[in-house]
Amino acid sequence: MSRFVRLSVLVALVLALLAGACGDDDGGNTVASNSNTETTEANGPGGTADDDGEDGDKDQNDGDEPAGNVVELKNLGFDPDEITISAGETVTWVWKENVLHNVKSKDGDELDSGNHDSGEYEHSFEEPGTYEYVCTLHAGMDGVVEVE
Repeated sequence: MSRFVRLSVLVALVLALLAGACGDDDGGNTVASNSNTETTEANGPGGTADDDGEDGDKDQNDGDEPAGNVVELKNLGFDPDEITISAGETVTWVWKENVLHNVKSKDGDELDSGNHDSGEYEHSFEEPGTYEYVCTLHAGMDGVVEVE
């Protein structure tokens, strides 16, 4: 194995360990939305509680899976990497591995989940078109939402 490859693997391992060690005391992260057509959540194991004390958020650790159009972030990829929906529908990206990822539009700023290692991110697509996105932290990790 070349020296460059060994060094790259070592750096990736260190970054993965550091990403797992970062976060709030309660393990949760919440990103506020600035659009009424987009809900952005990236909650860790702590989630947030409703007034009745029940966990109101869906995250990868409580067993609740979002219904509908779901893209999982796992194995350093998006699964599926292409999804077709109707205008007005929502796509939910769900973190399935404890690795820092993001969902970011390839061109423009339609999608921007921020960097997270758990939780989920939702976005409603109102206009038909092709929406390409990437994880800017991992080369080759890209996907497409086709809105009809």
